[in-house]
Amino acid sequence: MSMPSIANLEPGRDAKRCPVCHSSMNRIPRRLVDFALCLFKPIQRYRCRSITCGWEGNL
Repeated sequence: MSMPSIANLEPGRDAKRCPVCHSSMNRIPRRLVDFALCLFKPIQRYRCRSITCGWEGNL
């Protein structure tokens, strides 16, 4: 059995990044319309952690 590589152990390596400023993001509750869209394609709603950016949207 091989040892896992260090790249696989890095925390947050798959974390979503803001498409505008590339800061980290928080998941937030979906809107009613997002639940309807989720019937066709699974989506999550995110908000940028940067106060100056304030981007919010679905990814």
